[in-house]
Amino acid sequence: MINPWTVTLSVNAGLALNTEGLRLWVDAVHDEKVPEFSTLTPELQDRLFETEAFQNPDLICFTHCHPDHFSKALCQRTLERFPRAEAVLPEPFAEGQIRLSGGEQLLTVKGRILSFHRLTHEGPQFREVPHYGMLIEDEGETILILGDCAIADPGLREWVAGREIDTLIAPFPWITLPKGRGF
Repeated sequence: MINPWTVTLSVNAGLALNTEGLRLWVDAVHDEKVPEFSTLTPELQDRLFETEAFQNPDLICFTHCHPDHFSKALCQRTLERFPRAEAVLPEPFAEGQIRLSGGEQLLTVKGRILSFHRLTHEGPQFREVPHYGMLIEDEGETILILGDCAIADPGLREWVAGREIDTLIAPFPWITLPKGRGF
């Protein structure tokens, strides 16, 4: 039987993914206001830390370290609040973090396979930003999280070729632009 997953959104691209025995946060803690994007104000931070979906994470993952996805101070605060959680991100942050590097990295966490794959960030000015998509495989169900992946990135096509994706979590341009819908 497939484990049911719940997805709870925070702000901007932030979310919590929870299933039986596994709790993941993705791009969920950031506090610098970037034009046109929402962020965690101090009031929202307090609410987030009180919300059941955002309790006791196993992994706190970041697709990349832009300020609308990641805050060093808020990530540190989160790890202090939840000391058993591990941080997963593509830039140096703290001793003991899981550092994403190279083309693809696999983690097995509580029986689930998490695959992080280097993808191109949307926008030509961000092409060199270390950015990783995330694929979660759990008892035959596959969840794909794109972060700020370039629309119709050829690297994404190669990575997911032949895989059946059950749930896709992608930024709105993937749905609103013909290029994204066509992919």
